Amino acid sequence: MNKRDYMNTSVQEPPLDYSFRSIHIIQDLVNEEPRTGLRPLKRSKSGKSLTQSLWLNNNVLNDLRDFNQVASQLLEHPENLAWIDLSFNDLTSIDPVLTTFFNLSVLYLHGNSIQHLGEVNKLAVLPRLRSLTLHGNPMEEEKGYRPFFCHAPACVLELGTYCGYSTLLIAQALPPGGRLLTVERDPRTAAVAEKLIRLAGFDEHMVELIVGSSEEVIPCLRTQYQLSQADLVLLIHRPRYYLRDLQLLEAHALLPAGGTVLADHVLFPGAPRFLQYAKSCGRYRCRLYHTGLPDFPAIKDGIAQLTYAGPG
Repeated sequence: MNKRDYMNTSVQEPPLDYSFRSIHIIQDLVNEEPRTGLRPLKRSKSGKSLTQSLWLNNNVLNDLRDFNQVASQLLEHPENLAWIDLSFNDLTSIDPVLTTFFNLSVLYLHGNSIQHLGEVNKLAVLPRLRSLTLHGNPMEEEKGYRPFFCHAPACVLELGTYCGYSTLLIAQALPPGGRLLTVERDPRTAAVAEKLIRLAGFDEHMVELIVGSSEEVIPCLRTQYQLSQADLVLLIHRPRYYLRDLQLLEAHALLPAGGTVLADHVLFPGAPRFLQYAKSCGRYRCRLYHTGLPDFPAIKDGIAQLTYAGPG
């Protein structure tokens, strides 16, 4: 298997999951069986995992001694690790070993015992790091700490423009060279949003408004709009279409491993089939943030955050 074939295969693999195993030292992984999910792990001829995701969350690790050696025993290509989850352990610092994985794009370190905010500077050498979680560490008490740290997504897809309010907020946060595609079904509403977007100073290279139904637009995004994949997808159109559109995004390979999907109004008016699918299909980590409607706070609503592990 050449490197290109490996990358195409490994992105589709479920994570190597050692969460909730009461692991004290990294060497214990060698003799520990990973958790089983809905999709079986695929292995190379040598018996090593082909995945790019390693989950070690909810254990009792206090250091990462021998991490490289153990990763080499478990993974066929450890240098291609893209997602490492070390959340809810007892780590007191960010081990330099993590800076040797140059393909790392998602790193979870929340819920540890990391003391100093300066530890984050070690990770500046990782060129592809897009998402890093640090909440729940003692460093939160330091001046200058931000609730979360992540590299701004380079490409965003928004389904549901309406008048363009959220579109403008997203566009302001795009990194240099970033791109936002926003899709609106109603041509009259889209015309208003278009004027606001251009008046705000965003040209069509940075923010492109597409008029049409999401069902028709999504299959054309790659060929007609040159969207290879979206780092962040916002579902803010109609909840009854969320599941359909999520599955369309999967079918057309528009979600990268580690990519984020945010879905609004999943509790009111609600998207129960979407939530059930996201939680049970084995392709996502799903987190629900409870909110209330702006004008009616007594009416409970929620925003779902999905982190994509890769296609099945």
